[in-house]
Amino acid sequence: KSIKNYHFDILICNPPYIDEKDLSKLSKEIKEYEPIIALNGGKNGLDSLNKLLPSARKCLRIKGKAFFEIGYNQSEAATKLITKNNFKICNIIKDIAGIERVIFATAV
Repeated sequence: KSIKNYHFDILICNPPYIDEKDLSKLSKEIKEYEPIIALNGGKNGLDSLNKLLPSARKCLRIKGKAFFEIGYNQSEAATKLITKNNFKICNIIKDIAGIERVIFATAV
């Protein structure tokens, strides 16, 4: 079966979110051990999120919970994309450094 035939209650998503112009600035530890496909989020770092949101919404039940990891400066733009794809933002969770890192949303 394809995923479109399922309706999940929870979705956790960690898409590639590094802006392609920032890839060369990553630390040696990240560049040597993480595959580029797991890091490169495209021109603004949100290409992967933008591509997957329609499918993410289709596979979640109404009021299903979704958690999207984002880059350090992407909260505002990612929130707009997520909202545009029929999600309601519930919370933006900060990491230990105080950076907005995860958007918690529900499917509407």
